[in-house]
Amino acid sequence: MSSPATTVSAFEAPLAEALRQFPLFADLSEKQMRWFVDHSKDEFFEEGTKVVSEGQDADFMTIVVGGQLRYQSSPPDSAVFIARQGTATGLLPFSRLKKYVGTGYAITRLRVATIHRTWFAEMLLEIPQLSQRLVSIMADRIRERVRMEEQREKLRALGKLAAGLAHELNNPASAAQRSAYDLQQWIQMLRDSNQSLAECGLDATQFKCLLDVERDVLRTAKPLGMDAIERSDREEALTIWLRTVAVRDGWELAPIFVDAGITRERLAEIIECFIASAAGSVLKRLASSLAIDRLTKGIQASTEQITELVRTVKSYSFVDQATEQEIDVETGIENTLSIFSHRLRNGVSVIREFDDCLPRVTANGSELNQVWTNLIDNALDSMEGSGTLRVKTACESGMVLVEIADTGRGIPREIQDRIFDPFFTTKDVGAGRGLGLDVVFRIVQKHRGDIRFTSQMGETVFQVRLPTHMVGAF
Repeated sequence: MSSPATTVSAFEAPLAEALRQFPLFADLSEKQMRWFVDHSKDEFFEEGTKVVSEGQDADFMTIVVGGQLRYQSSPPDSAVFIARQGTATGLLPFSRLKKYVGTGYAITRLRVATIHRTWFAEMLLEIPQLSQRLVSIMADRIRERVRMEEQREKLRALGKLAAGLAHELNNPASAAQRSAYDLQQWIQMLRDSNQSLAECGLDATQFKCLLDVERDVLRTAKPLGMDAIERSDREEALTIWLRTVAVRDGWELAPIFVDAGITRERLAEIIECFIASAAGSVLKRLASSLAIDRLTKGIQASTEQITELVRTVKSYSFVDQATEQEIDVETGIENTLSIFSHRLRNGVSVIREFDDCLPRVTANGSELNQVWTNLIDNALDSMEGSGTLRVKTACESGMVLVEIADTGRGIPREIQDRIFDPFFTTKDVGAGRGLGLDVVFRIVQKHRGDIRFTSQMGETVFQVRLPTHMVGAF
């Protein structure tokens, strides 16, 4: 942050004197400085003023002489760039920038010196030392933008994965929650039925008999194969019968007995072993035991599913594991498919053609999973929820081949030579940053591998080849 004295000087000093405060112009001769001042425009803006608009032709190099300039593009989550005092921004010589990618506002009172692109060639002849300095500034700007966009791309991918994981976790978590609530109700019914049985005068021998019957019922319970109509008819008939043995809330018990395959005849045999006044409580206890058994097994299955999802994510991200290690490629692909399982259920079929003898590769596991994630994500986007995703692995002369193919809309021929370029995307604004395939390309190159593709309407195939062993790749 500049001192107040410097700020006043930046706004009140002659342009040449103000520019000499910056390293870019500090050693220019009087002649060179006079040329730059004569061919540039000295402009002042009040705080909050729009200086440039997104999409406007980028025709000027801009030097921030005093104050600060803020750039941001239209997507609400886009990066913000602040051009501070002494910064060269806008169009630089040798840059391919055509349009401003963001709208620029004066954060404070602002003074800028702008020079039109038509003077660039003469400027570099008159002031040759600017050439290397401006190229260096442009390279730094590109590196910073790539770094920021890579972070944003990673966050976008993480957001997708988090949404998928939340979707996958929600089902077993909700099931476990519902089962836990129902379990409390059935435990209460079990307690009430035990109290009622005690009040009916059942002695220890009769309770032991009931316990034996209960164990037998739990052991032999087996769901019957039936459709919804048959199930409904059985429940209705059993509810009517339960009323005849003084079970007023038989509609609660009937579904439990029907699910367990316990018939009315079997229940009638059981209650004949006890006094008539205990029949209702015996049946409630049996139903409670069956329900509790079913619910605890359901909670166990749900929590096992959650544990498996957490294991998959941990394996996918290679948490607590060495950066470089021998990787089972097919396991990484399976973990990635598990992360995308919520997008594979409705309309997308997956064909696996895995090589049973595929060797491991020495690699960074989390980075390889980024490759599979981006390629599968793009394939699913291309198919728009309906089609076939084919994943194939094979061994080719010391290389591991991974093919990811989809039956989507394909990549237009006119842009196929650009899809690995950074920031190039065919997706809508906000849907993609154009770094997914650039990241894939660089990771594959880092692993001494190769990536290529073929594409036409209805079939796009990406092929990734990785060496099984690498030296000095990391």
